[in-house]
Amino acid sequence: MEAPTSQPHPKNLEAAANPISRLTFSFLTGLLIKGFRHSLTDNDLFELDKRDSTVFSQQKLEEKWSAEQHKEKYELVRTFAI
Repeated sequence: MEAPTSQPHPKNLEAAANPISRLTFSFLTGLLIKGFRHSLTDNDLFELDKRDSTVFSQQKLEEKWSAEQHKEKYELVRTFAI
């Protein structure tokens, strides 16, 4: 049996949304209506933004932890601080 071919995800609408749309989450209206009408599938979801990926988060965490370890007194809590 062949694995189903996945279609490309729709473009991330949050990245192109204006500040008001982000604040009110109105860029999600189309997705919410689609989810109300039928069950959402993976192909219905938006493409993940680069800054939301685990690779990006891992790199940032490693950079901060490395910088924290070079200090005389380091703390893990400061590593997770924004």
